[in-house]
Amino acid sequence: MREEVQLEILNDPEWKFAVFFRDPEERLLSAYLDKVRPNSDNDDEVANHFKSEFNFTESPTFSEFVEAIATNRTRCPTGRGSRRDKLYGADWCADPHWRPQTMSCGISEFLPRISYVGSMNRIQSQTRTVLKGHLWEKYGKYFHWDPKFE
Repeated sequence: MREEVQLEILNDPEWKFAVFFRDPEERLLSAYLDKVRPNSDNDDEVANHFKSEFNFTESPTFSEFVEAIATNRTRCPTGRGSRRDKLYGADWCADPHWRPQTMSCGISEFLPRISYVGSMNRIQSQTRTVLKGHLWEKYGKYFHWDPKFE
């Protein structure tokens, strides 16, 4: 989509926006299992990157992982006198796998425009709610409801 069309949509008060977040604890555990702890699904290079980034000699436990990302400085560009040089934990420069979701996709900038906040754990029923509230006539008739996913 062309940039001018995107800006038109973002600035048009008729457009409604929704966001669906993953459970932060589940997301953090998933990042640890997939990116930090060596396993058959990732290669040693991925796990070794985290170890070298946070000075671990062995793969950290989940508790050590949480402590490391909460207390260590991320590699974020800082200027002299910048307040960023004092930031620790999950900030804008944190790895996207554990960076707070509000810092992704411009969510923090467009929060006032978001009319619905949902959870990935309940996306099926919440999508129906969004459609009924704003778009049912145009798209709702195509919505397939399957209670087994609720």
